[in-house]
Amino acid sequence: MAGTDHIELASHSRTKSIFRVAPCLIRAGLAVLFCGWFALTFHVIPSWLERYGLASSTVAMVPQITTRAQVGPLSCREFGGPPDDNAREEMVYWSDIPSDVNPSYLSPRFRSHGRVFDHGDKFMTAEFGGGWNNIRMGLETSILLAQGLGRTLVLPPVRGVYLMEDGANEQNTQFSLNDFFHLLDRIVNKQGKNAHIISMSDFLTEVAMKGMVKNKRTQKVEFPPGNRTNWDGSDDLQGDLWRYLRRCGVSRPEWKPKEAIFVIPSGNTTADDAVEDLSAVFVARSRKQRTTPRNSRRFPLDAPPETRIIELLGRNVQRIVGSNAQMDEALLVHFTDVFANFYSYIFYQNWRQDLWSKRFVRDQLRYRDELQCAAARVIGAVRKMAIDENPGRNPYGTFDSFHVRRGDFAVRSTRVSARTLYENSKDELTKDQIIYVATDERNEVFLSEMKAHFENRLVFLEDFIDLLGDMNTNFYNVIDQLVCSAGNVFFGTWASTFTAYIIRLRGYRSENDQGKGLASYFFAPIEKKYEMQGYSYINSYWMREFPAAWQNIDAGQV
Repeated sequence: MAGTDHIELASHSRTKSIFRVAPCLIRAGLAVLFCGWFALTFHVIPSWLERYGLASSTVAMVPQITTRAQVGPLSCREFGGPPDDNAREEMVYWSDIPSDVNPSYLSPRFRSHGRVFDHGDKFMTAEFGGGWNNIRMGLETSILLAQGLGRTLVLPPVRGVYLMEDGANEQNTQFSLNDFFHLLDRIVNKQGKNAHIISMSDFLTEVAMKGMVKNKRTQKVEFPPGNRTNWDGSDDLQGDLWRYLRRCGVSRPEWKPKEAIFVIPSGNTTADDAVEDLSAVFVARSRKQRTTPRNSRRFPLDAPPETRIIELLGRNVQRIVGSNAQMDEALLVHFTDVFANFYSYIFYQNWRQDLWSKRFVRDQLRYRDELQCAAARVIGAVRKMAIDENPGRNPYGTFDSFHVRRGDFAVRSTRVSARTLYENSKDELTKDQIIYVATDERNEVFLSEMKAHFENRLVFLEDFIDLLGDMNTNFYNVIDQLVCSAGNVFFGTWASTFTAYIIRLRGYRSENDQGKGLASYFFAPIEKKYEMQGYSYINSYWMREFPAAWQNIDAGQV
């Protein structure tokens, strides 16, 4: 009996010991698991990813954000208002950065032989057409290619623009790029050391007609067709001009943005070496590895070029290209295709130059002040209407916006009914709020159905025409873009370059607002609705914009 009591007592003692020890064992086990998870997540996996070219060793969701540069200028006094303070608060997303004309941002080829090329030493021409936003994209790409190659960009002649052909009341239907941007006055004056631009007529008069241009096949001097130097407004004859430039300018079919990434080397690297180094990264990554999902982790802004270029490999890239000896020596280089988001095609080996290029486009390639001021007047009127609708709940006059591209748009999956458009957007839109709509749809049945679904909260530019004065109606689409960019929530048309630019403008605005962000969506097809939510690598050369174009581009200033 005593033995039994002893056994029971011992058993009871062991049980108590186990209960005392168990919590310690559990805590120790959890500590081991945590350490293992920490090591795996922050050391083993990143190391493995870096080893196989899938990530850098210092991956960050959001790189460092620098202090916002001084807000850029805008005055509307001579353009019919609004007051300058209102206009700047409403419209200005660009910055005035004096250091961005620093010679360190110059292309190495501008600094060749220890000097900047004399203005006009080397030239570049490019073909870009289609609708306005395709032309805009071509200009952005061309001006940065010319800068990176150390060349003067020759602007195309004055011409007609697709869907900007309203000649009512004898208004102008022939446009130069300077009609949209302050190219020849602002960029040449402020960025003259970093970007050279001349007109086509000046190039033909001062270079081609002086016998400096040669046919690249025969190496004989070739003058412009019919010795003509002014091709402005001659849309039907400009094909002759482009064929002349193709015969005389060095060009390569493998430069096409659809298939290639064009590398601008850093100052201490040749183009051939840069292309070779980066091509090795491209070859090492399988096509599956080049397909990246939304919410990708962004690499540090100053990561090595072999790491940063991975963000561009998500699209259908077939090769890495760059300049060569023949291209460097040629008087004239000609690009037959520059249709791409500039940052999806041009890759800078120097990370500071990369960020400079994005600031350059934001700060210099922006719509003219008179267009910004007209849009500010419309936005002010929309905000007032929104306040009047809900004075207690909407004191700041916020509104949502839509771009509904229909007409002859080729992407049929976006042509949905008014009901589907409503169903796909109602959960994200702000309840009982005014919605500004930019659309090319003129079918009254569709528009009536759309108004009914949205409970007559829709407004259009036509409702504010009196604020635009005698503006050429062909610029109304620009006003639509600027007004839509100010919407609190925006729904756009998938694969529309018009929508894409609105989204980039909204990105600029969100960065100007300390990164708070403006929500942007696509209303159709439904699987594309959330494409703009989160950071993603560049997997398209034109169909949409990507956050790399605006996020943290004020970093790295010299």
